[in-house]
Amino acid sequence: PAYWFCVLLTWIVCRLVGDARLLTETWEMIVNLSMLQKFLRVRDVDGVYWSLARELLFYASIFVLLRTGHFRLLHRFAILWLALSLLLLIGGAPKLVVFATNSDYSGFFCAGIGIYLFASEGRTMRSGVLIICATAVAVYQSILKSEQLSSTSNYMYEPLLVVLLTIASVLLVILATQNFRPLGPLRALSKLGTATYPLYLIHAYIGYSLINAYPALFASASAILGLIIIMMLVAYVIANNIEPILKSFIRARIFHNSGATP
Repeated sequence: PAYWFCVLLTWIVCRLVGDARLLTETWEMIVNLSMLQKFLRVRDVDGVYWSLARELLFYASIFVLLRTGHFRLLHRFAILWLALSLLLLIGGAPKLVVFATNSDYSGFFCAGIGIYLFASEGRTMRSGVLIICATAVAVYQSILKSEQLSSTSNYMYEPLLVVLLTIASVLLVILATQNFRPLGPLRALSKLGTATYPLYLIHAYIGYSLINAYPALFASASAILGLIIIMMLVAYVIANNIEPILKSFIRARIFHNSGATP
């Protein structure tokens, strides 16, 4: 529900004040509601939706493991995936093959698998090694991606910064998911954490549209900061107020139509 709401919100704002390059047709917006737009070669309502296809490919692979009864082989799956990814990237495989196998982002997904196993198996050596190996692959993939982005823009990414940010992202997930006592008081901020997903969904094109439509209003750094705070508040409301209402409504309709009891 949060995704559907954010798609509609972004589409409406872009239609009202957005640059022509950011506009999508009504039918394209409807296709975006399915999250399958990348596979159907339809434009994203917001550029940040590019990652949805990668996530769906990962979820599909996990679904196959679950349905075939091979989820217990998750660790082996991750190791083989990392090895395949390196072979494809170093060997210069076609873009479609890299995309279909998620070989340019597998390090991040496998680091997540390692962190999951680290928690569920009791911090074993093999899960720790998986996290380290996956992070190393993620660093390599991040450097490759930064070089690709630099070749298509005027911005040069500092390799050391790319490495540090990649490692830091993995460490932050470990800290957030493991039961470390020093972080106990910070768990009260979990509601704020729920706002990160809708913030990711609404921050880009809405922000671009508003800043470009009202340049005089957002000419100062303080005005930009104010917009950031507003976007964070909107994301918080979506996550903790709007989505729960929509979820309850949808569930009630489903159970009502099926005759089951919620």
